[in-house]
Amino acid sequence: MIVDAHAHFLPSGYPDDAPACFPHMEPIDGSADRLLVFDKMRFAAKEVFFQAERRVEAMDAADIDAEVISPMPPLLRYDLPPADGLALARHVNDTAAELAAYAPERIIPLGMVPMQDPDAAADELAAIRQRGLAGVEIASNILGDSIGHERFLPFFQEAQRQGISVFVHAMPSPTDRLPMSGMGTYVVGIEGAFAAASLILGGTAAACPDLRISFSHAAGGFPLMLPRANYFWAAAGTRSHAIWTAP
Repeated sequence: MIVDAHAHFLPSGYPDDAPACFPHMEPIDGSADRLLVFDKMRFAAKEVFFQAERRVEAMDAADIDAEVISPMPPLLRYDLPPADGLALARHVNDTAAELAAYAPERIIPLGMVPMQDPDAAADELAAIRQRGLAGVEIASNILGDSIGHERFLPFFQEAQRQGISVFVHAMPSPTDRLPMSGMGTYVVGIEGAFAAASLILGGTAAACPDLRISFSHAAGGFPLMLPRANYFWAAAGTRSHAIWTAP
């Protein structure tokens, strides 16, 4: 059985009374595709992103048995006001549930939560379960803050308690050591490694040994760090609470 664990979706539209900070989808002349407009973001989305029938057809064409679908990463906008971030997350999560309902044995849905408010994000996990979603996608950093920071620990503890999977997607974060113009190239290797390492060094991995977590692109450079890290952990006589990921 072949499962594509890294596929994205978008809502086909947004409520007419949505806050001005929400994204919107514009029609594309002569095409069934739609244009995602989210501040400066412009993304031409094919039907497969928002039509379950087209997604299943694409899976059949690629000989894929099932897909884990997660929100398009630009939707993970933690700079929105918390209330608006929660409203956007709930709309996106409803879309995920609707797509999965078309072919529940083939479409495995992940939602999103407003990580800019860790308490609200943790509270929303119960609704994630009620919607029948398998888990949530979060970014590799929260407005530049490490996901291994102690203020996010209650969120991960609640995800572990609920048995909800967490998919960490690499996202650019401003740094003085690299120009932002290069982050599109290096974000996968750098951000994935930082995120995974931060959960270990910050104590989240030790505090949540049964957390179900994976990282986009195998956490970038993180696997290359493990042999050296394990050597020094062993030399120090400590246990490695390392997290491993599927590519």
